[in-house]
Amino acid sequence: MTDISPLQRSDPADIGGFALLGRLRDDERGPVFLARDAGGSHVEITWLRGGADGFGRVAAALTAARAPSLARVLATGVLDGRPYLVGEHVPGRPLRDAVAAGGAMTGTALHRLAIAMASALVGLHQNGVTHGDLHPGTVFVGDDGVRLTGYGLAGLADAGPPAPTRALGRVAYSAPEQVAGSGGGEAADVFAWAATLLYAATGSPPFEGGSTAETVSRVARHEPDLAVLEEHLRPVVGACLAEDPAGRPDSGEVLLRLVGHSTQSLVPDVFPAPPPTADGTGRPADGPAGPAGAAAAG
Repeated sequence: MTDISPLQRSDPADIGGFALLGRLRDDERGPVFLARDAGGSHVEITWLRGGADGFGRVAAALTAARAPSLARVLATGVLDGRPYLVGEHVPGRPLRDAVAAGGAMTGTALHRLAIAMASALVGLHQNGVTHGDLHPGTVFVGDDGVRLTGYGLAGLADAGPPAPTRALGRVAYSAPEQVAGSGGGEAADVFAWAATLLYAATGSPPFEGGSTAETVSRVARHEPDLAVLEEHLRPVVGACLAEDPAGRPDSGEVLLRLVGHSTQSLVPDVFPAPPPTADGTGRPADGPAGPAGAAAAG
């Protein structure tokens, strides 16, 4: 069951015609409400602290983005000068809570997480949207799989006053160019993908230090140990953590590498070896290559 806290006195009763039921969480971007639409279905509404400047430019792209592992943005609008987004309600809990409660992820679970996050980034990048804030708090894990939330909002949210609970952990998943003040992009999303996957595999943020300054320094200079990862993940994660954004693969290449490994792993199970024949060779009775080989030879 979804945990919600009561609405605060300053909260509206509804946003965009959706009745607010309570607060799900309050993060860097703004409060996130559980709401109900006219048909009785639950949705989530993020009410950004930032101003509405530039919001119209990204709103259409946000609603167009599609991927099975993306929490879809269903509608957008502006209330009291602050943008809001109506999105699918995502049952489950953030990845940071799932790892804290259940321990580090390994094997198939970690591989599936990697694929889900990468496919979500592909869905965003193909629509010209960058996530901009990928970390274990914006990745949700539930019974129906992994879903990414909070995409495309980082620049808009940063325009407003900082949230009182702004966490150091957000910086710990930022790319070197982001902490240097050069802004983020698709390459920064790929860096955050790798850092988030490392968190899931170890239970610890790979770059977080004791202060913001130390964390920024570690992002720029520290090379995390990838030994905990399975062999097929190390090269792609290492490439995504390259200091130079031009040296990182794009999200499509990351996904292809992951799916390629999955295919190689599944082929022996999908196409088992043929049973032995009467002569014990394992070859079909009508020739070395079976009927097709016999036809070709003829």
